[in-house]
Amino acid sequence: MKKSIIKQVKLLILSVSTLLLAFTSQAATMADYFTDNGFGNSVAYSPGVHHGNVTYITYQGPKENPWVASYNHKTKKWAGPYRAGHSILGDGDVTKIDNHGRPSLVVDKAGYIHVFYGGHGGDTALHGANPLGNTHSGEMRHRVSKNPYDISSWRTLDNIPPFGTYTQALAMGNGDIFLFYRHGAHSSDWVYSRSTDNGITFEPPVSVLKSEKIPSDKQTDNTHTHNWYMTVHKTANDRIDFAFNYHAENRPHDVERRDGYYMYMKTWGRVFKNVKNEKLTMPIKKDYADRKALVVKTASNKWSNGPKVVLDRKGWPHITLNEGADDGSKSGGPKTLRYYRWDGNAQKWTNNSDASLPGGRGIMDVDWPRNATMLIAGKVNGVGKVVRWKTSNGGKTFTAGETVYNGGSGSMDISDEIVDSHPDARYVLVDRTSKDYVNLILLGNNGIIKRVKSEASKLSAAQKAEPKL
Repeated sequence: MKKSIIKQVKLLILSVSTLLLAFTSQAATMADYFTDNGFGNSVAYSPGVHHGNVTYITYQGPKENPWVASYNHKTKKWAGPYRAGHSILGDGDVTKIDNHGRPSLVVDKAGYIHVFYGGHGGDTALHGANPLGNTHSGEMRHRVSKNPYDISSWRTLDNIPPFGTYTQALAMGNGDIFLFYRHGAHSSDWVYSRSTDNGITFEPPVSVLKSEKIPSDKQTDNTHTHNWYMTVHKTANDRIDFAFNYHAENRPHDVERRDGYYMYMKTWGRVFKNVKNEKLTMPIKKDYADRKALVVKTASNKWSNGPKVVLDRKGWPHITLNEGADDGSKSGGPKTLRYYRWDGNAQKWTNNSDASLPGGRGIMDVDWPRNATMLIAGKVNGVGKVVRWKTSNGGKTFTAGETVYNGGSGSMDISDEIVDSHPDARYVLVDRTSKDYVNLILLGNNGIIKRVKSEASKLSAAQKAEPKL
């Protein structure tokens, strides 16, 4: 009897030890990233949405196809990623990753998940002439989940033009879905289409920013077309805010972009207004934008890009731009972050005089008008980092604070804030681990949400061996 009890105790100790070892082994195999198969510049603008206690994330995966993953905040479980569709931008033997067709995602009132992706302006040979601009390649597509709240299977909805690029989709409080995009290649209008039936149909596109061809006798500095770049941000259930800048087409296509502009839209009446609450007439052209929506006129020797906007508690907008001197190259030279805020008391835009902000992608989090923090993702001393910078004097000075995340030897990037975000899942970090593939990391107020490494490592040996697209 005594030997039997001793044997049972030993077996119990062995079982407990095995369980502890299993838990220890699992903890040791947790990854910072939720997937390792992000491809190229894999995340576009806001990469997802928080809906029904689940954060849904979409990104560009192998061969530039759209992929979707999700995290359930109640169960603490990840799902996916699953491939949600096929992009023709990744077909064939091309020499570089296009990146323009990166996906955007919304969840409709019935729980179906929609992904918009794949276009770089459309292809004249495939789609004919573009009525609102020019064409380049790709095909804007719309895919929807076969079942509510299920990212594992998808079907096509053929209800949007093929000419889009830079898709930015938002679902509003009343259920309307607004799809913003550039209707073609770089010399095209920026438009929106609205759906009032959960994405089953979309109304015809409405031009917001007008691409203008300038007659030769009215050209200055050889500028023959006025073009635009725009980002959209849901700031309330019935409001969308816009930051945009100007692209002067005056030499072979490059990234010469200048100035910064701001406006907002009340979606219940589809009324656009400027910062002074003056109603704007659509579509906006260059001269009108300069008079009604200008935030900053950049110096003639400088370029600016990457406009972003957030609102503080008073509803006043804050804008960031990446600005730098034109060095004659295609990209215009190195750029650093500049910060502008609307002073509602003085009724003017104020710009920070602090030149200490580094280059990189900066995402703002603003409390009161003079208190702001900025997460800046980039490369510091050869290591990818995300660093928190703070100001308490309206941007006159910024102070570098904590390092939020240390990445690998490549540069880091950070997305815009996830729409209607959960506090634990606000941004997607991009850690460039190789020439083509990246790790994607979900960051919230309490740090990153980790994942079991065997689940997060979706990049197969065959995918790694694929030639660069």
